[in-house]
Amino acid sequence: GGFNNTNTCWSTTPTANSGDKFMLNAPDTFAEFTRDVGNFSLNSLFVHADARLGDTTVLFQGLDGVGGNVLYSLSVDITKAWQKVVFTGWDNVKTFSWDSMSPDSSVIAIDDFDFGEALVVDTPEVSEPASVLLVALGLFGLVMRRKYTV
Repeated sequence: GGFNNTNTCWSTTPTANSGDKFMLNAPDTFAEFTRDVGNFSLNSLFVHADARLGDTTVLFQGLDGVGGNVLYSLSVDITKAWQKVVFTGWDNVKTFSWDSMSPDSSVIAIDDFDFGEALVVDTPEVSEPASVLLVALGLFGLVMRRKYTV
């Protein structure tokens, strides 16, 4: 889907929520991936905690492409079973990251990442007041020139 892995995470098998692979972060580290070109909107994903360590709290973040500023942040308590997490309104994300908060050494599995293209809002062009003033002054000058020239 045009993403690259910018930090420690890998695909593995079996026991994916669907298909034959899912993503894991490395123990004691956060994981992230970035859209190669453009931004995306994040809709949902499936996640579960490491069965050996038990339940955990995960911090999900959506960052922009201008310096990695955090646009969205969501903490979710997860269990050892696959569960769906829905991200409402997470638009124009460049990088998505996740990190186990408690316990901080937990491995998090993610599958069925659902994203869409970034929403682009078309804004109508509005003339600048200075441009309108310059055109008006030009027309006024033409009228005055014609009036006072013989």
